Amino acid sequence: MPKLVFSILCHDVIIDRESNSTSYIRALESGFAASLPTTFPPMYLGTVWEVDPEIDGDFDVLLQVEAPSGQRTDIGGQKIQPGAGAGMHKVNFRLPGLQIKEQGRHAVRLLLGDGGELEPVSELPLFVFLRQGGQ
Repeated sequence: MPKLVFSILCHDVIIDRESNSTSYIRALESGFAASLPTTFPPMYLGTVWEVDPEIDGDFDVLLQVEAPSGQRTDIGGQKIQPGAGAGMHKVNFRLPGLQIKEQGRHAVRLLLGDGGELEPVSELPLFVFLRQGGQ
């Protein structure tokens, strides 16, 4: 099973074509809303996976958002096909505008599977604060 090396929420991702270096622009862990419910702007979830080309094949990733109340919403998924012979694999997910109904600690969850049961491998906090005075 592939191993998640890291994941990060950010506003933008830039990948250099020559060096394959990745820049995660404006890391994100919180945001403000003038009122609720609201829609957060689109963002990215950047991930890097360690894969064993001898063992690991395709794998499934599911993304969820968990609200402070515990309500979970699936926001996307993808079957990942690592390149042949690759020991590392980068996958960047563009998240749609997230529907936010509550303030507090939300969690962007990343679940992994290989055709069977999905298991959580990462949970990134996304704190939502109500802006005082609607500014």
